[in-house]
This record gives sequence, structure tokens and C-alpha cells, in this order.
Amino acid sequence: MQERFDLESRAAWLEKFANASIPAAPINAVPEALRDAQALARGLIVQIEHPALGDVRGIANPVRFSDAPVTYRLPPPMLGEHTEEILRACAANA
Repeated sequence: MQERFDLESRAAWLEKFANASIPAAPINAVPEALRDAQALARGLIVQIEHPALGDVRGIANPVRFSDAPVTYRLPPPMLGEHTEEILRACAANA
């Protein structure tokens, strides 16, 4: 199937599917998802200050409660940042 899909652009396929009343949507790469108009309109992209990386963008919690808004207190961890802490906790509970 991939060989067939490679013959035309993603936009062309999406148009063909729409014309045939076949529900379809693109599979976005991360940079595309972070620029998606619907995600931006719904406030699904958050910007957090990271001590090593500066401003980073991430995915917001999609669950919305009017009386308990979500807060983002911590930046995403660096690769391996909590490894020793997790391994110690696992060893303590073994």
C-alpha cells in the first residue's frame, strides 16, 4: 500500500478521500501537530520554561474541568534525569 500512497501527495489523497466521503485525516509529525490550527485554537499547546532548554512547547492536558484548571508546574525531564531516583524507589519496594 505504501508504494501506491507514495505516488501522490498527502493533500491529493485527502482530497480523493473527501470526494469519496471516506473519513480521513493526516498523521502529523510533532512539528506539524504543534502548529495545527485546531490544537492551537483549543489551547492544547503549552509553553513551559525549562532550566536547560529555555522555552519548550508541549501538549496540554485535554481534560478540562471548569472548577479545577490544570496547572503546569514542572518542565519535562531530561533523558535519564530521574533514573536513579526511580531505581532506588523500585529497590526499596522490592
